[in-house]
Amino acid sequence: MAELRLLTFKVEHLLEELRWEAQHNKALVDGHRNRMMRNMYIPLVLPRSMKRKLKMITGQLNALGAEINGFINHVPLVMQNNIVGRVHEKQEIKQKLFCLDRYKHEGLKVLCVVGIEGVGKTALVQLIFDEVNVKEYFSLCIWVNVSRQFDAMRITKRIIEVATCEPLETQMDHKEEKELQSYLQNILHERRFLLVLDDVCDENTNGWEELRTSLASGASGSTVIVTTRELCVARTLEAPASGIIELGPMSDDEIWSIMRQRMLCGLDDKPELIQVGQSLVQKCHGIPLAAVTLGDLLRKKGTSNEWSSVIEAANEWLALAESDMLTTTAGVASVALQMSYEHLQPDTKRCFAFCALFPEAFEVDGDMLIQLWMANDMVWYDTEGMGAWMLDRLQSRSFLQDVSQPYNGVTIYKMHPLVHGIATSAAGKEIRILHQGHQLTEVMPELHHLSVVGSGLDVDMILPNARGIHTLLSQGEGCRISVSNPDFWKSNSLRALDLHGLLSASVPFSCQDMKHLRYLDLSRSWITSLPEDFFMIYNLQTLRLSDCFYLKQLPENMRFMENLRHIYIDGCFRLENMPSNMGQLQNLQTLTTYIVGNGDGYGIEEIKSMDLGGRLEIYNLKNMRDKSKAEAANLSLKTRMSNMLLCWGMFRDDEVNAYNAEEVMEALRTPMCVQTLKVWRYPGSILPIWWPGQTLANLVKLTIKDCARCKRLPPVQYFPSLEVLHLEGMDSLTLFCDNVSMDNIEVSYYRFFWRLKSLILCDMPSLEKWQEDEVIEVFTIPVLEEMKLINCPKLVTIPNVPMLRCFIVEGQNKQQLYSLAPSSSKSKGPSCRIYMASNAGKKLIQIDVSSDTVCPWCFVGKKNLEKAMEQNKDKFDFEVRWHPFFLNPNAPKEGIKKSDYYRMKFGPIQFEHATARMTEIFRGLGMEYDMSGLTGNTMDSHRLITLAGHQGYDKQSALVEELFQSYFCHGKFIGDRQVLLDAARKVGIEGAEELLQDSNKGVDEVKEELNKYSSGISGVPHFVINGKFQLSGGQPPNAFTRAFDVAAKDGAQ
Repeated sequence: MAELRLLTFKVEHLLEELRWEAQHNKALVDGHRNRMMRNMYIPLVLPRSMKRKLKMITGQLNALGAEINGFINHVPLVMQNNIVGRVHEKQEIKQKLFCLDRYKHEGLKVLCVVGIEGVGKTALVQLIFDEVNVKEYFSLCIWVNVSRQFDAMRITKRIIEVATCEPLETQMDHKEEKELQSYLQNILHERRFLLVLDDVCDENTNGWEELRTSLASGASGSTVIVTTRELCVARTLEAPASGIIELGPMSDDEIWSIMRQRMLCGLDDKPELIQVGQSLVQKCHGIPLAAVTLGDLLRKKGTSNEWSSVIEAANEWLALAESDMLTTTAGVASVALQMSYEHLQPDTKRCFAFCALFPEAFEVDGDMLIQLWMANDMVWYDTEGMGAWMLDRLQSRSFLQDVSQPYNGVTIYKMHPLVHGIATSAAGKEIRILHQGHQLTEVMPELHHLSVVGSGLDVDMILPNARGIHTLLSQGEGCRISVSNPDFWKSNSLRALDLHGLLSASVPFSCQDMKHLRYLDLSRSWITSLPEDFFMIYNLQTLRLSDCFYLKQLPENMRFMENLRHIYIDGCFRLENMPSNMGQLQNLQTLTTYIVGNGDGYGIEEIKSMDLGGRLEIYNLKNMRDKSKAEAANLSLKTRMSNMLLCWGMFRDDEVNAYNAEEVMEALRTPMCVQTLKVWRYPGSILPIWWPGQTLANLVKLTIKDCARCKRLPPVQYFPSLEVLHLEGMDSLTLFCDNVSMDNIEVSYYRFFWRLKSLILCDMPSLEKWQEDEVIEVFTIPVLEEMKLINCPKLVTIPNVPMLRCFIVEGQNKQQLYSLAPSSSKSKGPSCRIYMASNAGKKLIQIDVSSDTVCPWCFVGKKNLEKAMEQNKDKFDFEVRWHPFFLNPNAPKEGIKKSDYYRMKFGPIQFEHATARMTEIFRGLGMEYDMSGLTGNTMDSHRLITLAGHQGYDKQSALVEELFQSYFCHGKFIGDRQVLLDAARKVGIEGAEELLQDSNKGVDEVKEELNKYSSGISGVPHFVINGKFQLSGGQPPNAFTRAFDVAAKDGAQ
C-alpha cells in the first residue's frame, strides 16, 4: 500500500505538469508573451522528459498491479445534552449545599466530586450550578477552571473579578499583590457564596491555606465544590470524608439513554437495532463520554449490519484497552475516539490525519485548513463546500473544537491533546513536526507534509533527505530562508508553501519551477513586489499576502492564473492599484481588497461575475463616476459576503470629489448577508435609506467614518441585528435619529435599538440632538453596555441607558455630560464605570504621533515634545494621540536578545556607535539607556495603547511613557504579557487582561489606525500637528514650539 501511495503521487505530479504545459500554451495564445501570437494556433507538444516519466510510471503500475492481484488471490479479506442519571449524586450534593445545621460550626464547606476522566463530573456540577434555587440561595456564584496547575493567585484574581463585576486591574491601582487575600476577605465578608474549582489535577496545591483563610470570611453556608480525578486532591484540600462524592460508572440503562439521545433516531419500530445497540452499551464500561462518542458514530447508521460492524471494531479496540489503556483515566474515551476514527470515510480520515501537521493546542483558521486540504487533493467536488462539510463532520465527532467565530465568518479550530495523539498515529510517516534547529537524519521517502516550529526556516538543514515534500509550513514568526542549493526549488514537488513573515524583499524561488504549487502564504512578509513571471504558477489556488506593509504592486498578468480561488491582500497599505482584467479570474471566491482604477479592465465591474465571499474592502470609489458601472458590480448578489468596507479614497490621499457619489452609493446596494459594514470617506451629503427588512437585516456592526459632508444617517435605530455602531468624523451631522419616511415599512415590527450594545460617537462637532423632538421623551437604548462620547461639543443630553457598564466622555462639554451619567444606584444593570478627560481651555493644539514602542528616537521625541508643551502650557491646551507603526512587523513574538538583533541588523561596528550615541542622548534627558533584555513583536503593545486611547488621551500618553521606561530604561521585554499588564495596571487601564487573552481582539483597530495615520510614512517618530503640519524624528523642543505657533496662526486665519 505504501508503494501504491508513492506511485499515486508520481501520477498526480505528472498530470499537474501536463496541466501546467496546457495552461502555459493557452497563455501564449492569449498573448502574454507576444501580442502578435494572439491569433496563432500553437499545438501542445509533450516534452521528452514527460514522455519518459509516463512510460516509467506505466511500467511500475503494471508491475504493482500484478503483485496486488497475487496478494488478493492468496489472502482472505477481513471486514472491519441532556444530563441522564446521577439523580442520587445530584440530591446528595444539593443536600450538602443547603444543609446548615451539620456545618454551622465548621466554617467554610468543601465538597469534592471525584471520578475518572469522562465520567461526567463537570456536567453534573454545572447542572447544579445553573439551577435557579442555587442562584437564589447563594448571593455569589463563581466558576474557575483550574486545569493542570493549581495557581492560587490566579484563582484569587478570578474570584475578585466575578465578585465585583469588573477587571482586577481597575481596582488594584494602589495595592500590591500581597494584599489580594485581604482584599478578597473584604469583598466576601458576610456574603454566602458558591465557588466551583473545576478539574483540579495537581496534588501540589500551594497557596490553598491562604486562599481558604480568605474564603472563610464568607457568610455561613458558603461552599467550595472541587471536581478532580484524584482522591488524593480531596485529601490535600482537607475535604471531610462526608464531603467527598465519588462518581462511579453509570448503569447500562443510563448509558443506553445517553446513546439514544445522541443518535437522534427513533428505535421503537426497530427492535433488532435495540438488541444490537444494547450489546454495544456494555462496551462503554459505564463511561458517559464513550456513550456520547459511540452515539455520534451510530447517528447515521440505520441497519443491524452497520451496527454489528461497529461492535466488531469495538471488541478489537476494547480488547487492547482492557489489557492496557483502561488502567489510565483516559482509556475508555481514547478507545471510543479511536473507534470513531476507524469508522470515518477514507477521505475524512486523510483530512483528519493532516491536522497532525499542527502542534498540540495550536489554533488554526478553518478556511486555511480547507485550502491546505484542497492543495493536497484531499477534498474534491465543490471543494470549499466539501471542505466545510468535512470540518463540520470532524467537529460533530469531537475531533475538532471551534474556538471562536468573529463577524468576518472565519472559525478558529483547535484539537484536544488526546485527539491529536490519534491524528499523529493515523498520519504515520507522512507527516512530521520539526522544531527549530533539528534535522531529519534519515532518508524518508514517505514524508510528504512537514511543519517547522520556530522563528527560522533553514531549508538546507531540514530537507536534505526529504525531496518529496508536498506541504512545507513555517509555524513561527520571522521566516529566514536559507537555501545554498539552488536545485532544491527546481526538483521540489511542493503544493503548499507557508513562508509568512518572510524577512526578504523578494521570493526565494523561481516561479517557473513551482509547477505543482497550489497554496502560497507570504503574509506579513517584507516583499515589495512579486516577480513579473509570477503568473506562471498556473496551478496556484490560494495566495495569502495579508499585512505585507511594503507591497506596492501585484503582477500585471495575474489574469492568466485561472485556478486562483482565494487572494488575501488586506492590510497592504502601500498597494497602489490592481492588475488589469481581474474579471477573467472566474473561479475567484475570496478577494479581500479591490482598488478601483481608471480605464478599461480596472473598474469595479471586473468583480461582476466573481462569486466572492468573506471579506471585501473596496477603495478608490472616487474613480467611479458612472452609476451603471456601480450596478454592474452586482454587490447585492454576492450572498456569501460577511464583511465589507466602502472607501472613496485611498489611505492618506487628498480630499475626494463628491461628484455623483450619492448615486453611486445607492447603486452599490450592499448584500443582505453582510454582518459588518464600514463606510469611509464618503463625500455625499446623505446616505441611502437602507431599510432593515430589505438589505441590512443581518448587520451586526456599522462604522461610518470621516464622511464630513454627510448630513443624514439611514434609520440605524431600526436595524434588527445591530450591536455595534461607530460614527466618527461626521462634521455636518446634526441629528442622530432622523424621522425618515416609513412608506412600505411596518415600523411596529422593529424595536428601537433593541440589540445595540456599543455606541461610539467621536469628533462630531455639529451633532446637537439624539432625535427630532427631545422635549417629549428621551429614547431608551435597552441593552447598551458601552457608550463613548468624544469631542461632541453640542450634545447636552444622553439617552436612557439602564444597562450601561462603561461611559467614556471627552471634550469641552464633558462636565455636563458627566453629570448625566447613570449611577449604579439608579441603574438596574451592573455598576457603570465613568471616564472623563482632563479640563480643556485656551486654543487647542492636537498632535497625532506615529511611533513604535521599540524605537528609541520615539522616546526621545516624546520627551522633547513634552518639554515644548510644558514651555507653552500658558498659551495652548494640548491633545496628544498615539498611533501604531511597525519598524519590524515580523519580529518574533518569543523575542530575541536586543544586542544580538541590532548587531545582526547594523553590523558590530555600527551597533557599538549607535549604542554609545543613544546612551549619551538618554543621559542628556536624565535617563539611563539599557540594552539588556529582549526585543520582539510590538503588536500587543499597540493593541494596549489603542485600548488606552478609548479611556482618555492622558491615560494613553501615561501608558506610552510606562512602556518606553520599561523597555529602554529597565530592560523589560515589550512582548511579555505580564510587563504589559503591569504597565496597564499602573496607569489604570481597564480591560487589559481581557484584551491580551484574545490575540485577535483589537488587531483590526490597530490596522485601521496604521492605515489612517502611518501608511504614508517611512520612519518614526512622525508628528502631525492640527492635522496639517508635520515633523519627523527626535526634534528639539524649539522645533515643536515653532510648529505650535504656526498651527495656531493658521487656525486663526
